[in-house]
Amino acid sequence: MSENKKSYMPLGSDDGDGPETGYDALMHEVCVGWGFCGCIKNDKPLHVSDLIPDTGKVTADQFVEWVFLADNMNPNSDPDRWKRHKDAIKAAFIEHMGGDVVDAELLEYADTMGPHLP
Repeated sequence: MSENKKSYMPLGSDDGDGPETGYDALMHEVCVGWGFCGCIKNDKPLHVSDLIPDTGKVTADQFVEWVFLADNMNPNSDPDRWKRHKDAIKAAFIEHMGGDVVDAELLEYADTMGPHLP
């Protein structure tokens, strides 16, 4: 993974408004809305951004798996428990990214995103 991919988390505003489109909006929904914001693993922050390759195609299903893995959870550990969350994250990916498969380069925060946590 190149150095330009960093582990950032968007911070929500007090009024609940978030970015409207693209990866920023997707991550706002996933992290701020549902609490899938990553974890601390081996004394280092881990975020879904750390698991996305620099290039190539990424499917909604891959992204969903990476969201769970970034939270140190096995997405297949309890299928009945997690199905609703997996379906919602997949739907959000398709809505915000414009399809079921996108180029990995699109899965990066915009330079204009507000404050971030390293």
